[in-house]
Amino acid sequence: EFAARASLDRAPGQPSFLLEPVAADGTDRRMRLVVVNDDMPFLVDSTSQIAGAQGLAVHRILHPVVSVERDAKNHLTAVDAGKDGARESVIYMELERGDARARRRLLDALEASLADVRAAVADWKAMRAAMLADSTMRADGDGAELLRWFESGAMTQLGHEWRTRDGAVHDALGISASRTEQLLSQNALDAAFDWFDAQVKAGNAAPLLIKSNRLSSVHRRVLLDLVVVPELKGKTVERLSIHAGLWTSAALS
Repeated sequence: EFAARASLDRAPGQPSFLLEPVAADGTDRRMRLVVVNDDMPFLVDSTSQIAGAQGLAVHRILHPVVSVERDAKNHLTAVDAGKDGARESVIYMELERGDARARRRLLDALEASLADVRAAVADWKAMRAAMLADSTMRADGDGAELLRWFESGAMTQLGHEWRTRDGAVHDALGISASRTEQLLSQNALDAAFDWFDAQVKAGNAAPLLIKSNRLSSVHRRVLLDLVVVPELKGKTVERLSIHAGLWTSAALS
């Protein structure tokens, strides 16, 4: 009944949240959360790691994926609608209880995280294409092979952007487009350009592998891995192609 209340009305392309305290006996004070969303990868792990980052212990997670029908006003009209229905993810969590401010912080963080998830999933093919283009047009030898290895599954790609020396962001994809938080600070960007300038003079322009100062809100809450590739005009580094994501466990091992 609680999950159904959260599912009744949901704006297209947006998650629906419902959070409330649970009546408890003794000292085990909990609250319960339902998140209803279009079914896609990364939802459960992203949601649970956001709760953990808020310092809230997770006691239970249930995650059915249901087939539903909605009317023109996006009101739920049928569940278990079969192959003709839309697949929706219903995440039910029981958490350590937080006060009103903790609950507000949790909902705000979940909303931002799920926007990142949606952007990363929507732009996944475009991000793969961007890495393959870099492997073909902007790298060679071992550098090109490394990019193809990342693209083939060694890196969970979450974002991509072009950066020029003035710090401007162009053609952002995935998590680079879903929020304004930078993958690289201006100081780090300047250092990357300086590094590539020196490498190009030495006859080498291999990809640069570094960590972002930005924490991932998708899949795992760790610093994002960045793969940076220079675009050259003659011997001048014009701009940087920056791929953001997470090395997979297979790549790490």
